[in-house]
Amino acid sequence: RSHFELSAACKSSLCRPLGWEGVPMCRQSGCDEGATVAAAASNAAAAAAPPPHGGLSPAHALYDPGASPLSVESSPDAGRYYVAARRVESGERLLEAGLEAAVVDESYLTRVCAWCMGESKKGALRSCCGDCQYVSYCSDDCQVAAAEAHGMECVALGRLKKLRTRLDREQSTQLRLALQVLYRRRYLQLRGEGAEDATEILCSGRDAFVEQKEWRAREKRYKAIVCAFAGACGYDFHWTPDEVETIIGAIECNAFGIWDHNRSRCLGLSLSVNASLFNHSCAPNVARVRVGRQKMFYALSPVEQGEPLCISYIDPRKTLAERRDDLVHCYGFRCSCSRCTGSSQLPDMCHKHLGYFIVGDSQEKWCSACGA
Repeated sequence: RSHFELSAACKSSLCRPLGWEGVPMCRQSGCDEGATVAAAASNAAAAAAPPPHGGLSPAHALYDPGASPLSVESSPDAGRYYVAARRVESGERLLEAGLEAAVVDESYLTRVCAWCMGESKKGALRSCCGDCQYVSYCSDDCQVAAAEAHGMECVALGRLKKLRTRLDREQSTQLRLALQVLYRRRYLQLRGEGAEDATEILCSGRDAFVEQKEWRAREKRYKAIVCAFAGACGYDFHWTPDEVETIIGAIECNAFGIWDHNRSRCLGLSLSVNASLFNHSCAPNVARVRVGRQKMFYALSPVEQGEPLCISYIDPRKTLAERRDDLVHCYGFRCSCSRCTGSSQLPDMCHKHLGYFIVGDSQEKWCSACGA
């Protein structure tokens, strides 16, 4: 079953899927079919499918896939970014974005499915790749769905598993994501269809990082990843250290963490090119929700046509100095958003999690992190 499969007993369109770990709660009066569904998806296709109507009832469904509320603009300072193509209403689902690449964090390789990213609550997952023995799956369906993508990287992961690298957990996770990205690019090139991998348009923060006083330490980390990359790739294809370092810089500036429903543990790392076009604000007007391999983005407040649509890259509850320090170190820029300059406030947030309350047309609110 998918992460968000509704109860067989309740077929109401008001049964809204909530949360990250498969907890559908029915909003129809008198319905008590809000039972917990198994978190690990056994049908990969269903796990990737978005819930109906973006969590809104059919009578008030604001999301229209045929009329995108997003428009892309660009500037020398902000790069390419989303603005509202029309007036956006609070609670409106703005985007459903798939993943170009995703890897499980080194700490959870045996507990988190490498395809649907569902976490097992009962110990090690049932299936492990018999060749590389590096990735695990929650079901046969997920393993089959991942076969083509994993087939590109399997040999390299097998070599990597045998290497005795000195990489820390973060470096190892970034390395595997870089492997997945580069193997995907080469695969598209070998198919001879002239297709360009979507990740090639991602901006790398390496140029900005070079200007920082901490660059020497970061450069040392990059070199260590490149060295391990060389050991994993062997002679499978041609690559250059500069290419790998550029990918690592793009990962650092564009990757999304895959979090548990409490936002307390980062289970993995992913790249989604469409999602990366949301710029940052410490007073975001957009929140993201993960559903399997999909990321969905909802408006936190009404947004007028032409206004930027922004998420927060960091914990916005921190002080101004802490936020600016995090953004410079992690993303290479100094924030001057409306909140940092004192003209706006932080949106309403869930006191339990690093989640935002999304309010729809019925004025009912729910947490973007846990769904409660």
